[in-house]
Amino acid sequence: MAKRFTDSEKWQDAWFTELTIDQKIIWIYLLDHCDNAGLWKINMKNLNYFCSTNITVEEFFIIFSKRITKVGEDICYINKYCNFQYGPNFLKSDNKAVKSAINRLIEVGIVNSQMGIYTLSIPYGYPIDTPKEKEKEKEKEEEKEKVKLKEEEKEKVKLKEWEMKELMESINENIKTEYVREILINFINNVTLTPTQRDTLYSYKETIIKQIPKTKIFF
Repeated sequence: MAKRFTDSEKWQDAWFTELTIDQKIIWIYLLDHCDNAGLWKINMKNLNYFCSTNITVEEFFIIFSKRITKVGEDICYINKYCNFQYGPNFLKSDNKAVKSAINRLIEVGIVNSQMGIYTLSIPYGYPIDTPKEKEKEKEKEEEKEKVKLKEEEKEKVKLKEWEMKELMESINENIKTEYVREILINFINNVTLTPTQRDTLYSYKETIIKQIPKTKIFF
């Protein structure tokens, strides 16, 4: 079983303390399950199983965006892992275990080697949320909302223009008439309105309440 250093001062770290309990558990899980180079093969099924959580990969990268970098289709890197485990000058180390970690980082493109000199470079070739991707996601959400509204419109009972006009005239001129009042109450309580019609009726809410104080009217 691999053993590694842990930072006991994380409980005083502002970033860590602001995480939820589930997020804290996930972070500790990552530190325990990444490889010796700080790389973790993305497996949300296992993560959620062992942490008893239900987080998506999108939520994962948003929550830990400042501490983790996606470096492949299914791999992410804990940015400060090697610095903490092996020291800030780990790229110059001759230790076999550290070199093994360095070679792993070279494989995924995080470390470059030129003339025997290693340099660390966090790649951004696989960002989880680029501006274009955010825009695409926004467009998808807007499209879903439009479809949802269209479906809702189909299910609603739409009033004809003359019916709306007649209703408004009844409210303005005959609201004190018992017969009209009864029709109005039944109408409002039983007919599903389109958003525009609902807004129009809502503007008359105060008037209706004053005229019919004992009636509960819901919009």
